[in-house]
Amino acid sequence: MKEVFILDYLRLPSGKKNGKYRQSPPEEFTAYLLSGFVKRHPYLSELIDRIFLATAVGTGGNMARYISLATDVPVEVPAVTIDAQCVGSYEAINTGYAYIRSGIVDIVIVGGFESNSLTPERKFNRQDPRRTPVPYSYADFAPNSFGENSLVSTAQLMAKEFSISKAEMVDWSILSNERAFKSTAEGLLREIILPYRNDNRDETLKEINVLERFIKRPSLIDASTSCLFDDGAGVLLLASQNGCEKLQLNPQFKILNTCSVGVQPSRTPIAFLDAIEKNNLQLKMHTNDIDLFEINESFALKPLLLNKIHNVPAEKINHLGGNLAFGHPFGASGAINLMHLLVSLQKSKKELGVVAASAAGGIGSSITVQQIN
Repeated sequence: MKEVFILDYLRLPSGKKNGKYRQSPPEEFTAYLLSGFVKRHPYLSELIDRIFLATAVGTGGNMARYISLATDVPVEVPAVTIDAQCVGSYEAINTGYAYIRSGIVDIVIVGGFESNSLTPERKFNRQDPRRTPVPYSYADFAPNSFGENSLVSTAQLMAKEFSISKAEMVDWSILSNERAFKSTAEGLLREIILPYRNDNRDETLKEINVLERFIKRPSLIDASTSCLFDDGAGVLLLASQNGCEKLQLNPQFKILNTCSVGVQPSRTPIAFLDAIEKNNLQLKMHTNDIDLFEINESFALKPLLLNKIHNVPAEKINHLGGNLAFGHPFGASGAINLMHLLVSLQKSKKELGVVAASAAGGIGSSITVQQIN
């Protein structure tokens, strides 16, 4: 089995829903990103074997292929779209990893994109018993037989089960934003952001004093303890050792393992913990062996679960700030989370990192990486 390396990574600045990307189709801004990414490396356009991109609320069809065709990537390169909701780009990365590890290909671009600003309004067929006069934008995640499985309700259930308070979650949201403001001010993300229309500003950071107002409100899950629906895109370059040599690039990071699991939809928020545990088991590692974690912050609950259940110090989780600050463009989030983890490992000179997320319907994914330079 071949080793799989991460050679490069790039994202767009994050945008609020109905913000800077409100009139930019996701195919357009993602093609812009992919073009800029390919141009960073002289031989890449001629050597790409596959492209795997994720989206959760796109217009349908094989959007990755459409995006690829809008760039200088040769038409002979297959591009495939993946929908696994919030772990979509994890599954894109997992797929690229598997293709390289098995020896099928040597060089793959993986990642994801999302536009919540331009989410299509859909209607069921006239013959479909689910049809209503009102269009829908987001799909159901599990059959009714599984009971209540909406993301907000499952987050509330898990917060109560593990005794995580509203104040703790608001405090984490504040911490996430403080870290994001700091990492942005220090320019730690500058090299991995491709400016869009001369703008490299992440639009999603929240004002701290606004978050503090929510602490005394009774609802556990609200705007202060959950992420916004956002727009964005991110891509990474994966390669085998042979691919590294073809591209004449020295690898910075190696993917040690990837893992996905299923849980009951009503327990979706803790799915990422099961994925981390299974990943550790396969690698014969322990949570304490991991230097840094990047946990998808669709809810402030999630990093607090890792902190509380596995006693992982807050200092080891989401160093640069998480999705509560930088936003959660569903299909792109995993790719962006992984990039932030890689930057954190590089800046702190640490070796081992894990990125993990849970997705609607009860899916958990995690990826373990190692810094080798």
